[in-house]
Amino acid sequence: MGTSRQQIDSSPFVVIAEADHLTSRLLAEDLRRQNRFTVSECAPTEEGILASVAGQREAILVLGLRRAESPLQESQLLRELRRQCPAVRPIALIGQANRTLICELFRSGLRGVFERSDYEPEKLCRCIACVAEGQIWARSELLGFVMEAFAEPTPLRVVSAKGDQLLTPRERDVVRLVVDGFGNREVAQQLGLSSHTVRNYLFNIFDKLGVSSRAELMLYVLSDSEKAMRPSPRERPVQKRSLTTHTQPEDREARIA
Repeated sequence: MGTSRQQIDSSPFVVIAEADHLTSRLLAEDLRRQNRFTVSECAPTEEGILASVAGQREAILVLGLRRAESPLQESQLLRELRRQCPAVRPIALIGQANRTLICELFRSGLRGVFERSDYEPEKLCRCIACVAEGQIWARSELLGFVMEAFAEPTPLRVVSAKGDQLLTPRERDVVRLVVDGFGNREVAQQLGLSSHTVRNYLFNIFDKLGVSSRAELMLYVLSDSEKAMRPSPRERPVQKRSLTTHTQPEDREARIA
């Protein structure tokens, strides 16, 4: 069955940024054969990526990584991409994962990790589709690296690009405890509140920050703890996202609890 023009127009726009030209071409051909995405290729440079996504309302970037030891260049690229094109959702195509690499890339705005050893066209399509829907794609072990990073002392910065506080002092208290791994009941006990009040605070926090789960709130704080936060959601349209792995769907009530 052919693909209609309406399906093509509404399909996610995917940019493949891979240094190896043959790999880039093969990936693009595999994705095009699936008839689910509009696919483009570019050099894995800031200039090449920005030129490829120019004029696109939303895009998925599949960024090929070859070096596992030093993610500095890639993390700088992701941060700059997030600053200039916040609607672009990056997926890292990696060979070998390690804790330093994964944590640094997620701090920089990564939305998915796809390992080359697991490559199958249909599986990569599922990864892209999940990230396009606002979810996170990664193996549980890799997400575990990110969660472990929360055990390390991290200054809480929940401010706009202008330095304005996005949350009230009490809301920041709630966020600190959530990031430390406390559940609603424990947060309530620590702050002398009822569980119902804590849930209301979390709903307000989620709405202000444009997140929709406790896990995404933690990633929000972690990714921007080293610098000023992204522009305030009040300054740009917010698209509600759910942060789940592809194996763990959950409703909003569960994410608040």
